[in-house]
Amino acid sequence: MTTRALPTARRPVAERSTIVALALALPACAHAQGEGLFTLLFGALAVVYVVVVLVVLLVVRKRPWQRRTKVRLALALVVGPFVPFVLGALVSDLDERYRLWVQKRETAQAVRYLEQACATQRVVPSAAVTVHGADGLFVSTTPPLNLPDAPALLATGWFDGPRSAMLRRRQYGLAAAWTNQTYAPTLPPGHGFAFVEMKSHDHLAASATHDWWQSRGLARVSSDRRPELLRMLHENHEPMVYAELGDDQQQARYRIELADISTVEDRRHWVARGRMRLVDGRDGRVLAQYVGFSVDLESNAAADDGNAWERTLECPGPERRYSLGSIAWSGVDFFFGQFVHVD
Repeated sequence: MTTRALPTARRPVAERSTIVALALALPACAHAQGEGLFTLLFGALAVVYVVVVLVVLLVVRKRPWQRRTKVRLALALVVGPFVPFVLGALVSDLDERYRLWVQKRETAQAVRYLEQACATQRVVPSAAVTVHGADGLFVSTTPPLNLPDAPALLATGWFDGPRSAMLRRRQYGLAAAWTNQTYAPTLPPGHGFAFVEMKSHDHLAASATHDWWQSRGLARVSSDRRPELLRMLHENHEPMVYAELGDDQQQARYRIELADISTVEDRRHWVARGRMRLVDGRDGRVLAQYVGFSVDLESNAAADDGNAWERTLECPGPERRYSLGSIAWSGVDFFFGQFVHVD
């Protein structure tokens, strides 16, 4: 009697499809999660899931279930891992849409607050003042913003993530850009001052015309820096040349003081209140003072300590003619262009 060899058992179609689909999809999913430790963890979980699926399929093969039931179970095992990714994408999209809606609503509320504050609390000089450009200008260092009654700047609980803490620091802890920078090195020569002094790395520095350096400024530079300054004066054809001074004696008569004087209520609406003063150093008189407001148009954007109030809107009026577009409002240019004449 002839013995016929039994046919080799073949894997059911559903089982083969499941294994192939997992083999192709899981590496792609792992790659989509990024790089580093999280990818390794995801890959380990993927391997565990594959092992579980194979064990389940082996158990299912031995069960006297209908083929349709086995196919449904296999499809569920294949589709199951992708459900969180689909739901995650939908949730992420909804979260982005909600964030943009919140930002639009906050910006509208902030603009209304800005307009009310500008109408009632904006301070402008009654008349333009005239100063002597040859007497020079000193730009004071802006003190940091101090709001003792502001909400805590650091995370206060497990539910309070780093982004929320960064947003609060931007909202309540950082001075607005137009009052938190030293403008002297880039002060346009059209303002007419022969020299502009400022603090630079705890040293006194100056941005001055060629004539001022040659007549008065060269003597204020240390002897070892004079050759370099002379070379710069020879090669640099810009109207103003910047260099560090060798003494700490301020000689400029006029002083401009920049300060962020925001209140907690201002910042709650993402509005910064700034003050600029021009002071006569000889007698301490305030020659001109301006108090205005800026609203942060990206209040709910990804926060960064160096990006506070970079895209702003100011009070209705001449302020908006001095907007620099995508970067901070040029408050000093506005102040000198509107209220100070330099002879």
